[in-house]
Order: sequence, then C-alpha cells, then structure tokens
Amino acid sequence: MDPRAYWLEGLRRDPGDARINAALGAALHRDGDYAGALAHLETALARLTARNPNPADGEASYRRGLALERLDRAQDAYDAFAKAAWDGRWAHAAQLQMAFLDAAAGQDRRALEVIETALRLDAEDLRARALEVVVLRRLGREQEAAERLAATLALDPLDPWNRDLAGLEPPADARVLVDVALDHAASGETDR
Repeated sequence: MDPRAYWLEGLRRDPGDARINAALGAALHRDGDYAGALAHLETALARLTARNPNPADGEASYRRGLALERLDRAQDAYDAFAKAAWDGRWAHAAQLQMAFLDAAAGQDRRALEVIETALRLDAEDLRARALEVVVLRRLGREQEAAERLAATLALDPLDPWNRDLAGLEPPADARVLVDVALDHAASGETDR
C-alpha cells in the first residue's frame, strides 16, 4: 500500500512535520523528482534545526545531499553530507559520498583522506576500497593501489567494480555493468 495519501494528509494537518517531509523527500528522490525531494527535505531540516542546529538524526541532511548532488550543486551537497556525518548512523555513507565528490572534482589528496575516514567506519566497504584504488592510482601510488586491490579481491573476488579495476572479466549482467560505469563516472574516471 502506498503511504503517500497518509503523508499528504499528515502534511495537511502539519506542513512542517519533519518525519513526513523526510519520508516524502526520500520517496520523491527515488522517483527522480530531485527538486521536489529537496523542497521536502529542507522543510524537514527547518523543523529539525529550529531549536538545535545539530539534529539528532542525520538522515534528512544525507538525503538532502543526494538531491543536491543530482541537481549539480556539488558544494552544497558536500556541505549537507558533512552535516550528516555528525550522526554516527549516517557517518560512513556521508563520508563515502564526500569522497566521491572530492574525487570527481580532482581533489584526490582530500578524497583519499575522506576515504580513509570512511574505511575506519567500515573497513570492508567494497565501493570505498575501489574508490581508494582509483585515487591511489591517480596519485601515482601504484604499489599501494595494487596491494589494496589484491586485498579487496581476496575479501570478495566477485565484486564487479574491483574486478574491473583489476582488468578481470566483467559480469554478463547489463545492470551491473551500468553500476560499474556509474561508479567510474562518479569518481571522475570518465575515460574508461
């Protein structure tokens, strides 16, 4: 059952309800309505930060960052992810998004620092490890990149992005190939 009718009734009764606006913002983001998602997420954050600039939950800030990124507002997205990173539940995801933004902007040294922070929060995140390989290679640190890639493939020999970075045969699944291409593009590797 689609909860949107209930959400809309809730917003009719209290247009600033943070929980409903955050949920609706997430749903609109999934639907590809990034401007609509942003409007609801900003309404949620207005309520959440009305009395405290640091809300207890970083979800709305994180989701705001995702919407801003899709709207090509990278610096605003970075700031939203940084705000979300204060909440331990969203810290790893936010740090990883910040690292992708840094890498895409060619800020490889800063990207590597942020990746290291993300990996302290989740050492087995395969996307973070793959992004680290990309950045290490761009910084000319080939030996470290090769060691990290070998360790990651030992951890999960089937991860498609890491397999691609190692020059191994890609999977036959077109959707997985699109995901790998999107990860390359998000990291600034558009020549692959």
